[in-house]
Amino acid sequence: MTKKLFIGTLIVIGAVGFFVVSRPDDKQNQTGDNYLTPAGSLKDVHGMSVDVSDSSKVWIANHSGLYLLKDDKDLFAVGDKRDDYMGFSPHPTDANTFFTSGHPTSGGNIGFQKSTDAGRTWQKVSNGASGPVDFHAMAVSQVDPNIIYGTYRGALQRSVDGGKQWEVVNTNLGGAQIISLTTDTGEKDTAYAATTNGLLMSRNQGQTWAQVSENMKGDTITAVAVNPKSNQEVLAYGQKLGFAKSTDGGKTWTKIDSSLASAPIMYMSYDKNNPSTIYAINQSLEIYKTTDSAGTWNKVR
Repeated sequence: MTKKLFIGTLIVIGAVGFFVVSRPDDKQNQTGDNYLTPAGSLKDVHGMSVDVSDSSKVWIANHSGLYLLKDDKDLFAVGDKRDDYMGFSPHPTDANTFFTSGHPTSGGNIGFQKSTDAGRTWQKVSNGASGPVDFHAMAVSQVDPNIIYGTYRGALQRSVDGGKQWEVVNTNLGGAQIISLTTDTGEKDTAYAATTNGLLMSRNQGQTWAQVSENMKGDTITAVAVNPKSNQEVLAYGQKLGFAKSTDGGKTWTKIDSSLASAPIMYMSYDKNNPSTIYAINQSLEIYKTTDSAGTWNKVR
């Protein structure tokens, strides 16, 4: 696949939710969780995160709402909202709190919203700057959840009060398109941007950015994740880089040989309770899991 075609595919997926999630059955599941509805196969993804308190749960945001993968096998639609959650980020310590942005089924943009009951219900927090926004990339600081980043119409926005007020940040991205965002797990002002021109890092809440490694400049990076217990360990996937791991904060990288990288990796998530466990999902919607710090990977579904 050429770089031009690859980037175009990403833009289609991010902008309009190219894939569709099969509709869940009407009946509720039989586990006692009456806010969960059994769902069919997953056919879209805009974000993924391992639950901060229960390692058996993986939350997946997509074109038709928030979904839950339980015990690596059972897939459920959460609540009764089937909105398109283009942006998704969990609270770093509160397992019941999530943040989303995107498009409601009724049309228009959601703005920035919050759930405090694990996705059962949602409350709008704000419109964002020049909104209502539909953040296509979004990240809540893993150190200070009052600091939140989102991209809307090609511009980076930042909130420092939990999403109530937003400002557009004048950055030096140099025309690079942000594909995904994540934040450092040890430094509250540090964020990472996977872009069409390398992996960028900001140490001042998105005000200025620099290449993590000059060797990645010009590469299309689609995913990045930082170890929650050691912020020197970073995982990334790029069109040229492939699937790789750094143990020195991104200065040097070691290739990871894995079948999951047969298609571009879109999202990765460490298990905060056991960082040697990591989940990853690729563009083919295959979900993989490692329990040995990315040494070996097994397909979950």
